[in-house]
Amino acid sequence: MESNVIHIIYHPSTLGYAAYSRELDGMVAEATNLDELFDKIKYLLKVRIESLKEIGKDQEAENLQQKELIFVEE
Repeated sequence: MESNVIHIIYHPSTLGYAAYSRELDGMVAEATNLDELFDKIKYLLKVRIESLKEIGKDQEAENLQQKELIFVEE
């Protein structure tokens, strides 16, 4: 059974904070503060959904859009 959650793992980095997802390849970001980091991750997810729609993968985009982001400190 597929989970309706995407875990975003974040931790301190030399710039401030970094984050990645084990469930979505390529979902990585870095920012100076947590608010900026969370916004970047949400933006990356939005872009991925839009890209899937553009290439005709509507069902995959819909599935991804239904998932909840859970931010977890490492």
